[in-house]
Amino acid sequence: TGEAEELVTVTAVGSGSITGIFKNDHNDDTLVNALGAFPTGVLGTANQLQIFGDINADGTLLYVEYNCDTAQGVLTRSITPISAAAQNPASVLLDNLVSNPGGVPCFQFLTQTVTGTTFVTRVTVTLSTQTSAADPETGAFHTVTSSLTVAPPNLLAAVELAQLKANDRLQPTPPGLPLPPAP
Repeated sequence: TGEAEELVTVTAVGSGSITGIFKNDHNDDTLVNALGAFPTGVLGTANQLQIFGDINADGTLLYVEYNCDTAQGVLTRSITPISAAAQNPASVLLDNLVSNPGGVPCFQFLTQTVTGTTFVTRVTVTLSTQTSAADPETGAFHTVTSSLTVAPPNLLAAVELAQLKANDRLQPTPPGLPLPPAP
């Protein structure tokens, strides 16, 4: 902060240290702010949603993966710190999951391309569940379908940064994440 504040590109992160190209001198206990956004912070496929970043706004980078498995009838989620050696096991969030009417995928992605970078700007989640037992009078199972569209604010900020050509604020994807190509 103050007159010594500067934008630094981090070249390495170690245990208790950060290496970068600094122009100014800083004390050992200097506060570091990671400003910017991950252009690829939301990715996925029709049955998988992958998110990474400071999900809980607590300074911890996390990788979160949702899997919509209608064959097994479950929606699962795993949450793993990016620094972990292996992905944490998934937990079941929803059971009795069935295919959506009309073949609508569980996850749909709206993208926007700015200066050659594709950003996911909206994610629509559509899930259908079926009662575990048939209705005693009709013998039919009841199905409920719900849909929600979200616009991740950090990715909208990344689009704005790209539009302003502030590419030094767009962070590279951390190595080692099992991410597919952008939708």
